[in-house]
Formats: sequence, C-alpha cells, structure tokens
Amino acid sequence: MRADVAGPGRFVHQGMRHGRGECRRVEVERGGFGDGQRRRMGRQDSEVRHAASLSRSWKQASARAVPPGHGYHGQRYFHRPVICSRRRQRRPTGATWSRSSRDRMAQGESKSGPARSGLIARLFPRLRTRQQTRLLPLARLAGGPRVATEASIRALATATPLAGNLLLCRVLGRYKFLVEATDLTLAPHLMLDGYWEWWTTSFLARNLRRGESVADAGAGIGYFSLLAADLVGPQGRVLAIEPNPASAELVRRNVRLNGFADRVAVEEAALAPAENRLVRLAVPPDSPMDAQLLPQSLGRAAPVRPETRPVEMVRGRTLDELLPQGADVIRLDVGDALEAAWDGAQGVLAAQPGLRMLVVFDPSRCLDPAALLRRIAARFPLRRLHPDGKARGCDQAELLAGGQALLYLARDEPA
Repeated sequence: MRADVAGPGRFVHQGMRHGRGECRRVEVERGGFGDGQRRRMGRQDSEVRHAASLSRSWKQASARAVPPGHGYHGQRYFHRPVICSRRRQRRPTGATWSRSSRDRMAQGESKSGPARSGLIARLFPRLRTRQQTRLLPLARLAGGPRVATEASIRALATATPLAGNLLLCRVLGRYKFLVEATDLTLAPHLMLDGYWEWWTTSFLARNLRRGESVADAGAGIGYFSLLAADLVGPQGRVLAIEPNPASAELVRRNVRLNGFADRVAVEEAALAPAENRLVRLAVPPDSPMDAQLLPQSLGRAAPVRPETRPVEMVRGRTLDELLPQGADVIRLDVGDALEAAWDGAQGVLAAQPGLRMLVVFDPSRCLDPAALLRRIAARFPLRRLHPDGKARGCDQAELLAGGQALLYLARDEPA
C-alpha cells in the first residue's frame, strides 16, 4: 500500500484489495470547483467495497471511492467509505446520500428502510416492533416528560369494534377499555389519543399513594376510577359513583377486564339532596358523560322548555351515606348537583381533616356560586389546577369571572 506523487496537484494511490489480491489505482486531480475538478478511478475488479486512506495527501484529505454519480459536494471530498460501480452517473438535483444497512440497524431500523416506513408500513400501519408494543410504565404518567409520554400513549392507542355497539380501546398505554361507539364526547379522544384531560391524569398519578381510599363521584365509564385503582394498589379501595345505568355497567366491565374487581366498588346512584330518594336523570344519547339531574330533582324551578332527552329514574344518595369510613381523596364531577353534593358531605369533611379533593366548579351551573365558594374557602385554601398539571392559588373573583375550573382542595401542598 503506497501513495506516490505523480505530478503537481496529482496523487496516485495503489493498493491491494483486502483479501483478494487485486490491485487498483485511484488518481485524484486537483482543480477549482467548476473548472475540471473531478475524480478518475481505474480498477481491475468491478466494484470497490473497501476504501483506503492516503497517508499524506492534499490537506490531509482521503481519496475514497465515490458512489454512482455523487462526485463532490461543494468543494470538499466526502470522507465516508462507500460503494461505487464502474459506471458513473450524474446525481439528480435534490438527491441525498443513502444510508447503509449498518447505519440503519445502529439506529434501530430494519435493513429495508426506516422504522414504520416503506411498503410494509403503508400496508400495515399498526405494525410495531416488539419494543413499541410494551405497556407504558405507570411511573411515566407521574414523572415522564409530557410531550414524550403523550406521544407514547398515542402510539399505543387502538380501537377494535365489538358486538353490542362497543369498541375496545387501549387507554394510557396500559388498560383495556370499553366505550360506546355512539359516544361523541369521550370515546373519540380515547380511541385516537388514548388519554383524557392530561392535567388531571398526571396530577392523580403524582398524588395518589398506595393503600389510600378514593371516591370518584361522576365516574362516567371509569377512566379515572381505573387509573386510581392501579395507583392505590391491592391494599387501596376505590368507590366509583355513577348515576347513569349504562355508564355504571361499563365501569363494572372495565374494572373486571383489567383485574381490579377486588379493589373497586361501583355505586349506581346520584349525589342529590338528602330528602330526595329518587331523582330524574337526563342522558343525552351521544354524550353520556354530560348526563345531569333535572332541576326539579335539585329543588329548582322547572325549565320552560320540555325535556326532550331520555330520562332515567335513579337513586339519590349523599357522600355521608356512601362513605361512612371516610376517604383520603374525593373527586367530584357532578355538574349541576355540586351544591347538593357539598351539602351532603359535611360529615366526611368534618371527620377527615387531611382530606384531599378535586372538584369541577362551573359558576354557570350553580344556583348561588358565590355562596358555595365562600363555604369551600372556609374549609380549604382555594387552588386551581392549570393545564400544566400544577395547582396554584386563586381567589373567588377569578373563579366567578371565568368558566369551568378544576379546584384542588386540601390543607397541604400537592406534589
């Protein structure tokens, strides 16, 4: 292997091809860009697979074999060992260097192309590698970066049609979850994104502890109940309170489907004034999560317009009746019944000084929102949960002037 100087600006490299005993000759001629700068190669074999570096060359550059038609890029040599054929072709405008199989494999891709691209990925868009199909660790919901965690959950989200107008989804990258195909509010988010209200999801994942008891009032179809059951562990307990019979049945099925039946109880009831044992619940056909008690059941005046939504007769209960042993965490998402639910929880509030609550507050759905906030502020400092999942202090004027807000009520600071 040697490099000889054949003339001004010209270097000649002669060497033995590795393991084959075949000689080749590479000549590099210097010149300005656009005025004859070129590379000529002469070789006996049809293809150069191993390029050798010149020990001493112009500006310590390497004379390497060049891919078909690539030549130079600007005024510099390419210093990568690549394969070229005898015939030289002109590179089309905008063409890029192709990567070798070794480069692709080093980056976790297949030999045929980048991951999730190409013909196979187009024909089978749900095809994933073994690593991508692993369940999302529970710790990622509490401490992982939001953008990366949401992307991982979204990549694992699936929706499989089942009999009975049901869809089987993958939720939070971990849980099997049944939703109604006619639901146009919650179901589309779970089918395509795999999560709902990320700020509440991450907050619960950070603040729920093993062995705690949780009450989820307004559980819907069990999204937060299922997450709470996993977070509190086998020693914890979750009470899911849902007045809509169809939604309550889905909670039971989702709990059994994920193996949490030993720690989750489902109560099919509405939080209503103590004197009302039977209340009327209006359920929109395409939005079961927006079911609400009729004003007459809450002691309010009847609306002028007649009710056109399907109406269910359900039992009315209070939190004091449902939680005789108290609870560590209570989530309240009961819409128009928030004032009745707060009045029916005075025993639990008095017996549990360390109680932590997440309360959905909407001043437009309360009969006297200012009076309700004064009663709440008498027991807890007012904190509002923001879209970044952090609870920060707020005042009553801010809550009354804005729309719906998620309040975190506790005497201690949250995680």
